[in-house]
Amino acid sequence: MAARLIGRRSLSSLAIASSKEGFKATKLKIPEKLAASEVLVSFQACGESPYDKVADGGVVGSSGVALVKKLGAGVKNLKEGDRVIPIKPGLGTWREEGVVASTDVAAIPESLKTEHAATLWSGPFTAHRILTDYKPKNAIIINGAETAAGQSLVQMASVKDVKSICIVSAGLPAFAPVVEGLKYLGAEIVVDEDFPTASLEALIQDIGKVGLAVNISVRSSARRES
Repeated sequence: MAARLIGRRSLSSLAIASSKEGFKATKLKIPEKLAASEVLVSFQACGESPYDKVADGGVVGSSGVALVKKLGAGVKNLKEGDRVIPIKPGLGTWREEGVVASTDVAAIPESLKTEHAATLWSGPFTAHRILTDYKPKNAIIINGAETAAGQSLVQMASVKDVKSICIVSAGLPAFAPVVEGLKYLGAEIVVDEDFPTASLEALIQDIGKVGLAVNISVRSSARRES
């Protein structure tokens, strides 16, 4: 009997949910049977960002990577063993296992590392929406450019020939490598939040009109964008 129990799947999953008091650990029941369009997934990694921590009383997390463990009878777009990422916000990735609709996740290629894929919602997706929705011209100011979303925004803006003026935290333990990395991604200017405002304005004059200012990091330097 003991040997049989070793391989059995638990019918509950540990999860982190939001509440009025903050985050709390809870256990979620997992149905034994799946609907035709559902899949059982086991989360391998999850993102941690302000966006991921938004949840209205449910399981926290929008970004992450999960492994498909079981398929509903009607699922055709996935197979067992696929690594998947959410394509629906607020899926609730801060949990061990869960049952989700097969259309709410998408398979990722083997070449994409788990730790990179786990940040897609909080980084590249956010950057893509900013550029798609606001369509900035010529230049963009990015406060919090050292973040995943900030770096993605710099890279995507460069592809669209939009110059990036980057403001990063003054408390970074290694400022020079951050500057080098952002420049490599296409940043035009990189300064920290303590850089004099008048000096920054002078640098921006050489670039021309700024089409958009984005505050990705909640810091005092957001005042520069006003």
